[in-house]
Amino acid sequence: MIAHDAPGPTALEGVPVFQATQEPHAALTQALDQISVVSLCACPAKLKDYLATLPRTGKHILAKNLTQPFSKRRVQKLVMDVRKQIGATEFVIHGWRYNAAVELAEAGCSDTEIQAVTGHKTLAMVQKYRAQANQKRLSKSAQAKRTEQKRNEKR
Repeated sequence: MIAHDAPGPTALEGVPVFQATQEPHAALTQALDQISVVSLCACPAKLKDYLATLPRTGKHILAKNLTQPFSKRRVQKLVMDVRKQIGATEFVIHGWRYNAAVELAEAGCSDTEIQAVTGHKTLAMVQKYRAQANQKRLSKSAQAKRTEQKRNEKR
């Protein structure tokens, strides 16, 4: 797990935000009404190894100074800049969260496991993604049964 004890802004100078956040799990800090909230998620080995190579100069991985994280708006702008550079403007940050939630549901994770990764405040939102994953799974199952029935009719 990683949280506040991570490299600060100077450690990531010249490193695109995309490189620091491309893995599906990471520790995120979000400012909400002047209160800093930390979401802890499993940190993939590749990201953990990368972060270990950086000097620890502050409390946050992506920060505006030694003690304050970037705002949500700042991170969105930095990610948009990278998306423009790599020609991926059609992909949005929320899409990553959505994809993670659906993929976790498809993998059989519980609602609370999905909530732990995505940071959703309510189980209702997680259940929305689970319903979409279930629809996809059931649709595939139904189509497979249909194909099997047609195959049996030809015999």
